[in-house]
Amino acid sequence: MRHLYVVGRGACSILGADHAETVERLFSGAALARSFQESGIGLEVPALAGVISGLDRRLGGRFREEGAAFRLVDAASREALRGAHDCRRLRIYGGSNHGETDVLLALSQMEQGAAQEEPRLWEALLRDPLPERLPSSLGPETRLEAWTYSACASAMHALAFALLDAQEDGDEASLVLVVGGDALSGIGMAGFYRLGASTRGQCRPFHADRDGLLVSEGAAALLLSTTAAPGTPGPVRLLGMGMSCDAFHPTQPDPEGAVLERAMRAALEQAGVRLTDVGGLILHGTGTLANDAAEASVCARLWPAASIPVTSLKGALGHTMGASGLFNCVVAVEALQRGRLPPTRVEGASAFEGVDLVTGAPRPLRPGAPLLVSASGFGGNNVCAVFGVGR
Repeated sequence: MRHLYVVGRGACSILGADHAETVERLFSGAALARSFQESGIGLEVPALAGVISGLDRRLGGRFREEGAAFRLVDAASREALRGAHDCRRLRIYGGSNHGETDVLLALSQMEQGAAQEEPRLWEALLRDPLPERLPSSLGPETRLEAWTYSACASAMHALAFALLDAQEDGDEASLVLVVGGDALSGIGMAGFYRLGASTRGQCRPFHADRDGLLVSEGAAALLLSTTAAPGTPGPVRLLGMGMSCDAFHPTQPDPEGAVLERAMRAALEQAGVRLTDVGGLILHGTGTLANDAAEASVCARLWPAASIPVTSLKGALGHTMGASGLFNCVVAVEALQRGRLPPTRVEGASAFEGVDLVTGAPRPLRPGAPLLVSASGFGGNNVCAVFGVGR
């Protein structure tokens, strides 16, 4: 099994414009929910959302159909690449949930004559400008290998494909960028609201009073290499991944989480990590009734007699759609380097027996113990990853 070393990170979120600001506020327990109306998108959805203040949502730029999602993904990618000495052989793997979905909304709000004069926007309804334009934005020698659309597991699937391809590289060193991102979409926001999945207040993962997710926006990126950076003490490695699809329901997970459990076990097996070796879990933890109960059920079966620290980022970051799983991975890397797991942004203990929820302040991790990360998406998509420290 050939591992991938994390050599760069990037992020932009409602908590911060870059990786450092995002993780610092996350570890301190910050949360910044706003009214969706503050996004200025133009649909009146009476719900809270994770709105990045000041984000340029206009369509335009060099490629004409660039929008907020492209700008987020581009910014996180550039930050992850900062400090990389040689990106000439860079390969890109990415994922998003809806990309520039609101191209359709923009066209619908134009005068008929003006809309007819926007051929590139009409073309964007047929192809996603994110994967098409990102390689050109980052440099002429970058190459797109895969862009995935598996709802909220999208960027994690991209990470899995990068790991799979690394096994085919032989002894040749390679550098890969994995990125995921989504901006707020009026169409998507309306859909979650009509499903009754949006929170009426604070998103409270694994809490007895949880009532839904906080739809949010952002982008996360990891730069990975088949070789560790010279002189790096205790580099973080992607040790293994597992994937499954329960196909139980278009939007609801399997209540027992049996197929999610299969993905967790597969990731641990590939990583060569025993259940008792796991030092902490960063779960999908959306704050919805169904998701949290399913994940809690899996935890109770896998660790019935152990107290495994569990956290969810979505009380602070909100649900960043296609980027959410990769945000979990970025924070897993940070947690391993700090030796602490960030808190879940809720008050009080978990509603589920066997889920040792980290709240209030970061929790110290067992030295050297790996972390397990999960992500799930509509259609029953499940992806899990294991990260650890060492060469």
